[in-house]
Amino acid sequence: MEKTSNLLIVDDEPGIRNLLSGFLSKFYSVDLAESTPNALQMITEKVPDIILTDVKMPGEDGLCLLHKVHTQFPDIPVILMTGHGDKKTVTNGLRFGAFDYLEKPFDRQAIINTVNRAHESNLAYQGIKDIEATNIHSAKLFLLSEVAEGNSHGINNPLSCIITALGLIKNFIEVENFDKAELLNLVDKAEKSSWRISKIIRAMAKLSKESPGCVIETVSVKSILEDVSLLCNEKLQYHGIQYSVSSIPNDLKIECDASKISQVFKYMLENAEFAIKNMEEKWIKVNIENTEKFVDISITDSGLGIPPGIKEKLFLPFFTTNSEEKSLGLGLYIIKRILEMHKGSIKISDNTENTCFSIRLPKAQN
Repeated sequence: MEKTSNLLIVDDEPGIRNLLSGFLSKFYSVDLAESTPNALQMITEKVPDIILTDVKMPGEDGLCLLHKVHTQFPDIPVILMTGHGDKKTVTNGLRFGAFDYLEKPFDRQAIINTVNRAHESNLAYQGIKDIEATNIHSAKLFLLSEVAEGNSHGINNPLSCIITALGLIKNFIEVENFDKAELLNLVDKAEKSSWRISKIIRAMAKLSKESPGCVIETVSVKSILEDVSLLCNEKLQYHGIQYSVSSIPNDLKIECDASKISQVFKYMLENAEFAIKNMEEKWIKVNIENTEKFVDISITDSGLGIPPGIKEKLFLPFFTTNSEEKSLGLGLYIIKRILEMHKGSIKISDNTENTCFSIRLPKAQN
C-alpha cells in the first residue's frame, strides 16, 4: 500500500505511540501527538485522513478530541483505543461519531485491519463526494437551461412592450401637439418592463453564482423565495398551475449560501411542476413558519402523495421518478446533502393527503 493517507496517533504514553507508529508507518504517513491540545494544534497545520486516539488521557480525553475534531472536520474517521470492558466509553464514543474502537491489550492485525477499513471508507466517501459534485454541477447547468427556457417569454414579453412603447413615443414626439399624459403612460410601461427584465436577470445571476464549498452569509428568506418565484412563474403559468406563497416577514433571515439554497427551492418547485403538470387540479403552495430557532418551509402540491415503495427510496443517492429523457438530474439525495451542509433537513410530510415536503433551516443568530 502506498503511503497516500496521513494517520495521526494520539496517546499520552510514548511507548504506545512508538509501538503503533512502528508497524503502521509501513502503510501510512504517521504523525504523533501526546495530548488532545497537541493533536488539535497539529491538525491546524496538517489535517489528517485518519485519527487513532487513546481515550484515557490527562486533561482533555479522547472523547473530547473526537467532539472537537468532528465539529470542524466531520468526515475524518476517528478510531478510539480503550480499556477492555469499558462499554460505557465505547457506547459514548460510537454515539459521538467514532468510526470504530480497539480494546487493550492490542492485537496488531486488528489494528491494521481497523485502520485499513477507515482508509477504504475515506476513499469510498471521497468517491461519493466527487460524484455528488459532478451531479450538482450537471444539475445546476440543467436548472439554468430550464430557467432560460422558462423565462424566455418572461423576458421577451416585457422586451416587446419596451420596443412597442419606444416606437409610440417616437411617433408622439414627431407630432407637434402630443398628449403628454399618454406619453408619460408609455414611458411608465417601458420603465416597469425594464425593471422586470432586470429582476429576472439578477435572479438568474444569483442562481448561477459559482462558489467553492459554502459561502455563508445572512440572507432574507423573502428575497430568496421572491427570486425563485420570479424564475418559476412563467413556466408554472404556462402549465396552468396556481402558485402561492404565504406572507414572509421582511426580517426573517437565515445564514446560508444563497446560491445553493436558491437551487434547492428551484429544484423543489420544478419537481412539483413536473409531477402535477398533466393533472386536472394543479396548484403549488409554499408556506413559511417562523419558530423560535428555525424557519420551516413546506412545499405542497396537488399531487395525491407519494406511494410507500417510492417514499422509501426517494432520498437514496441519485434516485429520480422522472422517466423522461430530459431528466432533472438532481436527486433529492443531493438536495438533502445541501440542506445538511446548512445544518438543515428535509422530510416528506404525512400530515396532508397531498404531496408535501417540509424543509427546516436554522434562523440567523442576532
